[in-house]
Formats: sequence, C-alpha cells, structure tokens
Amino acid sequence: MISREMRVLFDRTLARNPAGTGTFARGLLAALEASPEIEVVPIELPGAAVRQLDVGRKTLFRRVGRALAHLRYYGITLPRAAARCDVVFSPSWLGPLRGRTPSVITVHDLAPLLYPQTLDRLSGIYARTMLRVQLGRATTVCTVSRAVAGEITARFPEIAADRIYVAPDAPDSELLTSRARAPAGVA
Repeated sequence: MISREMRVLFDRTLARNPAGTGTFARGLLAALEASPEIEVVPIELPGAAVRQLDVGRKTLFRRVGRALAHLRYYGITLPRAAARCDVVFSPSWLGPLRGRTPSVITVHDLAPLLYPQTLDRLSGIYARTMLRVQLGRATTVCTVSRAVAGEITARFPEIAADRIYVAPDAPDSELLTSRARAPAGVA
C-alpha cells in the first residue's frame, strides 16, 4: 500500500533573514524538503525583506501599506493556499488568520509581551495582537526551549500543554563543516 504524501504549506517569509530565525527557517525547510513523505509547498509574503524591518525609515503611509499587505497575506493569501494542504507550518508566530487547515506556529520568545518597550507603539500593538490570536488559533505550538514553553503556559493557561512541543534550535549545517579563520584584516 502506497501512503499519500503529507502536503505542508511552509511560510518561508523569514528564510531571507540572515540572522537566527532565518537560519532556523532555512534549516527546517531543507530538512522537510529532503523527506520523501512530505511535499513542501513554499509560500512567502510578497516584497518581504530584512530592510522592511527598519521602521525608523518608513513613513506612516509605507507602514500602513505594509500592515495591509501583512493582513492580506495572513488573512487571505495564506488561508487560500492552505486549503490545498494538510497542514500549515510557520517558523514564527505569524500564521493564517482563518481557515480549517491545521496550523503549526513557532514561538521563539514572548518578547512582544515581556518587553513591549522594544517595539514602537503601532508595531507593539500588531505584534501582541497577532501573537495572542495565533497562540489561540494554532493547532500546535512549537517552542525552542522549555523556558519558552513554560512562559506560554504561565501566561496563557487556556492553552493545553499537549499542544506545545519543544524543538530546540540546531546550528546551521554549514557551520558544522566550516573551518575557523581570522576575519579579514586581522593577523
């Protein structure tokens, strides 16, 4: 008997980020794509780039435009694409805002809730609202440590502990085979 592949809609928006969350997203995407039992259907927020994070350089008009693009992506685009898949996976806490397809989000930390002063007012409202909505909506919540899992259950007792899974981050596989060398200009 041949088993049917699982179709995973993978939000690769963060994969462009050269920092930790991008490394996490790229590594997990590569591992899923290497699995013969899984068909990965990649999707990403159009126009997403690391430079979009520089809020200080954005006019209010551009910020509102990006917010509308986010809401369109998470409220319409992602749920439509998810309807043709078995599960939606997001390497962040941003996921589909509606739909019947089970979703899995990843919570690296609760910084928007624990350190609201690190975000400007509008970004903070958006981040805290989306985090709360996704924690309540996701079928499964992955975290990168037991500490984060504990923070989630302490702050959101309505989330059943059996919905939270700890999957520690791993290093970029390229780092495992790399050789140490001095930075340019250093003897």
